[in-house]
Amino acid sequence: MRLTHAALTDYLRQLDTQTAFVAKARAAKGQCFGVGSMLRVPWGFTKRYIFKGGFLGGAEGFVSAALGAMEDLLQDARLLEQDQTRLR
Repeated sequence: MRLTHAALTDYLRQLDTQTAFVAKARAAKGQCFGVGSMLRVPWGFTKRYIFKGGFLGGAEGFVSAALGAMEDLLQDARLLEQDQTRLR
């Protein structure tokens, strides 16, 4: 992914919609926030940066891996939010 201002702006706009959709789908499958959710973010970054070769892309590879991990974090945060709403 070539990181330009327009691409980053579009990505962040779409992130809200996508994370809400994924969290709802995971909740519908009966998934809830747990220990695995806490490990997803560092594992996602490591997987993207080390195992998928993000480090070869320099700064862009680092930012891309970090944005992917941020997406994982937001999905889990939305899942936690839905869990808390169901418990009320």
